[in-house]
Amino acid sequence: MKPELQAQSPRPTVAILVGDAVYRKMLADDINAPLKKIAEVRRVSPDRFGEDSWLAAVLGESAIIRGWHSPRLDAKLFDAEMELEFVAHTGASIQAIIPYDAIESGRIRVSNAALHIAEAVTEFAIAQILEHLRFTTRQDSETKAGTDWAQSRERFVGRLLGGRLSA
Repeated sequence: MKPELQAQSPRPTVAILVGDAVYRKMLADDINAPLKKIAEVRRVSPDRFGEDSWLAAVLGESAIIRGWHSPRLDAKLFDAEMELEFVAHTGASIQAIIPYDAIESGRIRVSNAALHIAEAVTEFAIAQILEHLRFTTRQDSETKAGTDWAQSRERFVGRLLGGRLSA
């Protein structure tokens, strides 16, 4: 937040731009409580995402939390006069939703955590750690020998890694 605005508003402001399902999963009241202790939190109704009025609803915010089906963040949000400093995105790539110039210039900080694949990413990381601790040389040898992936995966940790569950 700009220093001149800190005197007016001692707490940062956060606009939440996520649909109902993501909100329930990620920002339910019990999870949202710690955020509300440090910031003024407002949720923009998903009904407004298709309208131009959502942009007016977030002007002046310090941070935005957005996800799948949230509106693309317009370049107007990143003008020098705006207070927006941080965007948390809960989806895949940010390339199509945030103007690259705003990120490259250092004007905005971005966090990207894909909520829908969190379980798969977590399991993949843990499985890779276990695999490398236990079976690195065997897996390497099998791969180099041309062992079929369908045969190999049965011996490796992780139901998501084995393609048994799709996020």
